[in-house]
Amino acid sequence: MEILSTLFFSINGIMRKTLNLALSAIVVISVVSLLSCSSGNNGGNGMITSNNFTIYKVDISNFAFSPQTLSIQIGDKVVWTNTANDFHRVVWNNGTFSSSQNLDIFQTYEVFLTTSGTFPYHCGIHSSMTGSITVNPAS
Repeated sequence: MEILSTLFFSINGIMRKTLNLALSAIVVISVVSLLSCSSGNNGGNGMITSNNFTIYKVDISNFAFSPQTLSIQIGDKVVWTNTANDFHRVVWNNGTFSSSQNLDIFQTYEVFLTTSGTFPYHCGIHSSMTGSITVNPAS
């Protein structure tokens, strides 16, 4: 009976890990699909334009944010995607916006920026990783 119990819990753990991986893959595919939808214009510069706002993409890899600086308009959206095997966390230096959770590989964090100004941020895990977004008033 003890052998059957051990076998059951081993199989249950393997199934749980497999299900978590499958769900993570579905989330990643969904995010990529949404970011590459044809409703906007993607000029290959890391941004997607719709009728109402622009979505800017920031890649987290090689212990850096890329691009490190952005200049956007009020109401635009920025999406960070961790493509590294390490955890990273987007933390705003002045606390104007909510920080991200710890981002595992292929997880994203997004913010609509609704206040003009310059907003520096850093990785809450690796303090040498920094970035900055300048939000310009709508023209």
